[in-house]
Amino acid sequence: MNKNNSYAFDWNYNSNVEKLNKLLPLFKKVFGFEESLLKEFFVSGFHNSTYTPFTLFNDEVPIANVSMFDMPLLINHQKVIIAGIQSVMTEPQYRGKGLFKKLFELMLFEIDSRFDSSFLFTSIPELYRPFGFREVKETFFVASL
Repeated sequence: MNKNNSYAFDWNYNSNVEKLNKLLPLFKKVFGFEESLLKEFFVSGFHNSTYTPFTLFNDEVPIANVSMFDMPLLINHQKVIIAGIQSVMTEPQYRGKGLFKKLFELMLFEIDSRFDSSFLFTSIPELYRPFGFREVKETFFVASL
C-alpha cells in the first residue's frame, strides 16, 4: 500500500484495452463479477465506446474508480444525451479515505461541462445525496408493436 497516499490518477483511457483490463479484478472484488464474463461482454460488442473511467492507481493497480457514459434518451419528443454513471467502486482496504469523493467530484466537473443532466441506478442512494442527486420513481412503459 502506498504510504504517502499519492496515487496516480488517469481518466478517459477507454481506447487502452490493456489499462481497461486492469479494472477487471476490482470489478470482481467489489461486485463479484467474474473477469471472464466482463471480457465476454467487451468482446461481444456491448462495451459503450463513450465509457469514460476516472481511476486512482496504486503501483499501476486500480484502487478506486467511477465512470460515465453518454446515454441518449427521448424526452418530450426530443433526443437528448445525458451522462450515465456506473462502475463506482473502491478496493475495500482503501475505503474511508475520501478516494470515491475525489473521483466523483472530478467526474461531476466533466459531466457539468458536457451534459445537462446525469443519472445512476443504486441500492445506496444516501451515498450520492451529498453530490446533489435525488431519488426519482423508476418508471417504464411497454407497448406492443
